[in-house]
Amino acid sequence: MPLAMFLVIGMGITIASAASYWLLADRGGLDPNLSLLLVFVVFTLIGFVAHGRITFSGHARSGADSSRLVRYIVVSLSGFVLNELFVFVLVKQAHGAVWWPVVPMILVTPWLLFGFNRFWVFPEEPK
Repeated sequence: MPLAMFLVIGMGITIASAASYWLLADRGGLDPNLSLLLVFVVFTLIGFVAHGRITFSGHARSGADSSRLVRYIVVSLSGFVLNELFVFVLVKQAHGAVWWPVVPMILVTPWLLFGFNRFWVFPEEPK
């Protein structure tokens, strides 16, 4: 069940953040890396609340919310760095369109983040 909910919520957040990145960078004229930074901050907070309350709601009830938030931010930062790398390589170095990084942002990053979130941020409590 967590994987299904992660896919629904996570892909919704991923698509919304990728679209926001593209709108800010392409239509808004912001630097692509700055656009991604702004989007990251907003959607990291949305993701923590949504995944904590819905996706992994039956997990890690005994853990402190502050330590869980720190772990979630660490995982999210790793996704952010990976996405920044996609932007740097595909837009800045390869001189591609600002939409090119959206493809690996949607097809690569969420799968890595699910594993970290499932087993480190919101681990299942022993029965």
